[in-house]
Amino acid sequence: MSSAITGDPPDERDRELLRLVAWEGLTDARSIGLVLGMSPAAVRVRLHRARRRLRGLLAETEDPPVAPTEQTFAVPARNQASEV
Repeated sequence: MSSAITGDPPDERDRELLRLVAWEGLTDARSIGLVLGMSPAAVRVRLHRARRRLRGLLAETEDPPVAPTEQTFAVPARNQASEV
């Protein structure tokens, strides 16, 4: 309902909250609440949900791990003709 009132999409509100925590170094819900104009309880809930959404997005875009192969560690042969 809040996003309907402010017109901000949820991902923009998530970004602002995560920026305050990650880049501005705000760590307590009261300080973040003062900046965003909300209660500390609302900050904790929104932060939890924003982190959960971010984890989900990262999991979707993450490439599966690649098993190392012999070619991964192979050293290319030197071309004897090009050496002077």
